[in-house]
Amino acid sequence: MTRYLTGNGNFIDTGQQLGSPGGEGTVFRICGQSHMVAKIYHDKNINRERQAKVRAMVANKPQQRTALDRRTGIRVPVLTWPEDVVIHKNGEVCGFTMRAVDMTRAAEIHNIESPYAREARTWTKKLELGFRSHIARNLCFLVSQIHSVGAIIGDFNERNILVSKNLIVCMIDCDSMQIYDSHQYYPCTVFQNGFIAPELIGKDLSTTRRQVSSDYFNLAVHIYCLLLDRHPFRNGVYMGSGEKPNNSILAQHGQWRGRARGGILKIENNQINPRKLLPQSMIFLFERAFQLGVIDPDLRPSADEWETELRKFIGDWKPRR
Repeated sequence: MTRYLTGNGNFIDTGQQLGSPGGEGTVFRICGQSHMVAKIYHDKNINRERQAKVRAMVANKPQQRTALDRRTGIRVPVLTWPEDVVIHKNGEVCGFTMRAVDMTRAAEIHNIESPYAREARTWTKKLELGFRSHIARNLCFLVSQIHSVGAIIGDFNERNILVSKNLIVCMIDCDSMQIYDSHQYYPCTVFQNGFIAPELIGKDLSTTRRQVSSDYFNLAVHIYCLLLDRHPFRNGVYMGSGEKPNNSILAQHGQWRGRARGGILKIENNQINPRKLLPQSMIFLFERAFQLGVIDPDLRPSADEWETELRKFIGDWKPRR
């Protein structure tokens, strides 16, 4: 047990370690606060910039960081955003507190985007298209909340998004996001292949400022995966010459699985054809995200546009489980 001071002047005691230590820090339970945990950075990762970034995030929080779980009547986190700074006895910020996520009732989103991974859990194998469309809508709302405070997700990958059994979406690892306050710009320097906008590929992310449009590219990738069971650039039969390019090169050329004119990724017979399943209005949003967005990233549809389209697609469907 270790005692720390928080920014609001209270003391906390850290208890049980949760999971293995990460690359940046370790997460601990907070004694006497079952709904909160503390992320304590490794000593080597504590520097002035990181301390300032955490303080800036605590001072500028999205309004909606929890959602009401209607089945339990309990509010659960949708963002593990820093709630308060944790201060070492030497006076330096060494971490932050955040809301605790019940990992036993949640799955990383890639376990829902893949039809094979869905089969591994009783509750995920029941997530048919209507449920997955509802999850996509919740993800759109979450993206809008993050952007509302000027933050960019950046590392918008398949392991940073959790989905609960009640279809509530939660974004974790929020302290890696790109933020900006009145004094300083704090970049997001990490990414995962398959979840990086074409205009950022090969760039120095420590000096390149990401835009909301880069998040919109990744949002479209996740929506595509949720609705169509496949990644738009990793799958499909390559019909071009030579060896199949990697997904980053395909993304840079707007060659997504389902492209009409000039497409070089053929839909396999046992795979869902987006042009047969989805309305033309939604296909156009994917064209904006994956084709027109290569030319001008600002043409990508926003989270609000996707949410509106998904609402029309779902219609009167409501999750009843």
